[in-house]
Amino acid sequence: MSKFISFLVFLIPAIGVISGLSGAVFISCFIGASLYSIKDKISFPLYDYKLEILLLLWLGLSCLWSVNPSGSFISYLKLLAITSLGASLLANTKYLKDMTGLEKSVIYGTFFALIFFAIEVLSNGIITRTFKSIFQINSAREFYLHSLDRGCTVIALTSWLIIGIMLKSGKYFLAVIYFFIITITLAISDSLAGFISFLISGVFFLLTRYFPFFRSPLILNIAFIIFGLSIIIFAVMINPKQLSDQAEFLPISAKHRLFIWHFATEKAIEKPVFGSGFASSKYFPLTDNDHAELSGAKLSLLPLHPHNSIIQIFLESGITGLILFLMLGCKYLQYIGRNHQSTNITTLNLISTGYSCFLTYAIISLISYSIWQTWFVCLALWTAVMFSMLSQNKGSPK
Repeated sequence: MSKFISFLVFLIPAIGVISGLSGAVFISCFIGASLYSIKDKISFPLYDYKLEILLLLWLGLSCLWSVNPSGSFISYLKLLAITSLGASLLANTKYLKDMTGLEKSVIYGTFFALIFFAIEVLSNGIITRTFKSIFQINSAREFYLHSLDRGCTVIALTSWLIIGIMLKSGKYFLAVIYFFIITITLAISDSLAGFISFLISGVFFLLTRYFPFFRSPLILNIAFIIFGLSIIIFAVMINPKQLSDQAEFLPISAKHRLFIWHFATEKAIEKPVFGSGFASSKYFPLTDNDHAELSGAKLSLLPLHPHNSIIQIFLESGITGLILFLMLGCKYLQYIGRNHQSTNITTLNLISTGYSCFLTYAIISLISYSIWQTWFVCLALWTAVMFSMLSQNKGSPK
């Protein structure tokens, strides 16, 4: 079973770079296989997950007043299933012993992911086009670089895990080289969110690693709450048309998001306490006037989701859900930095890589994907499980 689990860990980044959606399959299998391997030892401390349970209960309740209750409820059941299994594994990672094997698997998997990425870029997507020609005969066989955006998210998050492994082993120079390799890779890609989040998180790593003030969970919790609420205020107050005209350097996708955020936040204010219901963004009723004209294109003001986790939570679950969500973020920051006063080098390195991984995920969720997309939720759970195992098997720098 351990070899099978290691193989799944290898596949998550290796195949995930080509098909980010496949991550939901491989990660679900990883969670299931891992739980099965420790089935006789599993325990679930409900008290430790009271915030998660409260948020899930509120999200489930909000399906009742959703604009599409049946669609919201189906989406909710998928979220409930994967988070329940993921949380069960996260609560029992101490029983997963073979971290050394998993470390090698994730490193090899990411190595192949980078090779696959290079092949796709240099060959105009030969892997993708070949796959489509065999399995998707009736689909268009063109390759677009943005098709690898989800894969770049997988690489960005997984890379902080690998940097943590390298630092744990005392391979500091190699970790620096690896960081720049990933930064360049993401810069070449079409994943602006992946590149920006990883680069900013790199700066954040230095701040939290070498300045104790920024490493304090209390300071980070305050900053997280202020930043979260500021997003709502910013989205309400901006004039998206004026701002997009002034910011000519922004790509059309970024300008489009300004319109989306403003529209979604205004709609959220109409139902500030209860929201419009879980996962209701993709069912939200729009009129012919709910579009923006950008570069001659007519774009929806709410295409499936707000492309911002904070605004999406506020829109779908109201201020109640937003408060629970911000509290949950603070809880995770508190957990990552629980030993922030330690003088152990390995501990401090792992804290900073954990913070940076958290920030990478947070920034991407504020720009790109719906926070309820199964593959995105799975990716967060898998990263959390791997970091938990890494922090419990610190070793010592060489």
